[in-house]
Amino acid sequence: MRWIYGGDGAVDVTAAYAWPDAEPWVRAMMVMSLDGAIAGPDGKSGSISNATDRSIMAEVRRTADVVLIGAGTMRAERYGPMRGRPTLAMVSVSLDLPWDEPAFRESDHRPIVLTSTAAPQARRELAHEHADVVELEILDGINIVKALVDRRLNRIVCEGGAQLLGELASAEVMDEYDVAVSPQFLLAGQVLLDAALPTPQQVDLIHAIEDDGFVFTKFQTSRLSA
Repeated sequence: MRWIYGGDGAVDVTAAYAWPDAEPWVRAMMVMSLDGAIAGPDGKSGSISNATDRSIMAEVRRTADVVLIGAGTMRAERYGPMRGRPTLAMVSVSLDLPWDEPAFRESDHRPIVLTSTAAPQARRELAHEHADVVELEILDGINIVKALVDRRLNRIVCEGGAQLLGELASAEVMDEYDVAVSPQFLLAGQVLLDAALPTPQQVDLIHAIEDDGFVFTKFQTSRLSA
């Protein structure tokens, strides 16, 4: 593992991915192929990941307050129980979630589900049996982050999927993008939004690290780097 940009000497993953003092702080963490695919042929991100990517994710999670994911990511990845500090939070309009997964029964903190007040009542009642449910009249990026911050969950790491990342980006609530580029070309690239943002968001490259052909980048918006 070596620095490409932003550091010298030995790479200290803990220091490289430390949370800033600014709170709240929202960081996106994703791995993608050269053509923008965020999952391999099996539909899971792990098949385009490597050990270093997983160690970086573990370090970020270790001191995060909440790991935020979309319902599709939960259905595809089947997250296991969340241990230690972070709470697992899921965003779902349909409330079509795998309630029998150990993540709902065995996590150290009761998971949170953020949904719409327009979701079917029967599904909302079922969700309340398995998680702390936050019902929002407007389920968008701004209100999702506000609901978590109101619970004093200030260090937010969003691990996907594409639609949720797009929602947070379009709401301009993202502070940091930690993007791992996998040395694979899958012809399965995905976009985050149906339409491009009206004004491109400028971000600053903070560092780039290379390991076994993977490039691990960190970008930040101007809030901290200015």
